[in-house]
Amino acid sequence: MRKHFTYILILFFFVLASCKEANNEGNTETVLHETNMEPDYFIDEFIEDVEESPELQLESYNSGIYLAEKVFDMNSMINTESCIIYNDGCDCCEGKIIFIDDNIFMEEFFCIPYNNYYIGYYNIIDQKVKLYYETLYISYGPEEGFDYDSENVYQANHLKETITITLQSINCNDKLILKSDDDFYIESHSSFESIYKTYSESEVWKLLNVNETIENYYQ
Repeated sequence: MRKHFTYILILFFFVLASCKEANNEGNTETVLHETNMEPDYFIDEFIEDVEESPELQLESYNSGIYLAEKVFDMNSMINTESCIIYNDGCDCCEGKIIFIDDNIFMEEFFCIPYNNYYIGYYNIIDQKVKLYYETLYISYGPEEGFDYDSENVYQANHLKETITITLQSINCNDKLILKSDDDFYIESHSSFESIYKTYSESEVWKLLNVNETIENYYQ
């Protein structure tokens, strides 16, 4: 048993050394990873247990839901009196969703030390919003993980499989709040036009193949 463990340990360090050697051969702005690693955002087992919040006394949202050309901010907590969402100190809970049109969305999710970008499709059925994520996602952050002295780069990654998240619609003082199992989403004060312009002119827009995704959907 110990010998088997030793072999595994040697193999681990050999792979680690090989990866570092490969990274040092040249600095590229975009690195494609084929390891099918999932970010912590989608992996429940990596999330530490926290004290449960009191049950929210919020009603279902019964009006029409129209999301096209809207931006929603995302965070882990909500004040049910002011209907403001906020971060309670979580390092991996904050982001925004841009509903590009009636069918396609783009998401930016901040998970220290990376900004992760996703593209996908959505629909609205029975007052629920379903988000269907493409497997490709782009990360922007330090090339060497938590080494903040290293260069910030874009990195292309793949989820192991497509992810679907269902958002419940709830009413908070006549405001639409969308809620997943872990997060709350509320319409942003930032205008869709300014956010869309920023993203559509960015490098991540190209790397995420947003235009191709839109074209393929409507073919």
